[in-house]
Order: sequence, then structure tokens, then C-alpha cells
Amino acid sequence: MQQIEPVIHLRRNQYDKYCALAEITTQAQQADAFGQSEAYISRVRRGLREVNAQFIAGVLASFPEHRFDDFFEVVGIRPLRRSA
Repeated sequence: MQQIEPVIHLRRNQYDKYCALAEITTQAQQADAFGQSEAYISRVRRGLREVNAQFIAGVLASFPEHRFDDFFEVVGIRPLRRSA
């Protein structure tokens, strides 16, 4: 049986809104709050990088009153890559 993984995108407008309300507005603040580098935050916000589990966990831990759907959306699925 082939395993699959979700393709998850950041809901940027929602993300920006909730970060602004929490006064986590700079990429440096977001990187610190969500356990990522500033470069990673920049790439995710520009749609150049998919979100990873650590980022999702960091965002949800920082905003416990919100749900996954407030920040992210599953836009598809893809087969897991098999290592050789």
C-alpha cells in the first residue's frame, strides 16, 4: 500500500492578521516564536517553501485559542518518497 502525505499551505492573510494582533510582526519575532529561521519564515510567507511539522506546531502552540484551519489549508496529497 502506498503511503501519502498532505500538501499544506499557509493561509497568509489569516497568519498575518493573527500575528499582528499578537504583536509578532517581524520575521525575526516570528522565527523566534515558531522555532524557525528568518529565511524559512520569509520563504513560507512568499509561497516558496511548504510548511513543516515544526512550524505548524510552533504556530499552534503560540496561538492555543486558534485551530489548524485558522492558519493552514490542506490543498492536496502526494505519495511519500521512498528512500533507497
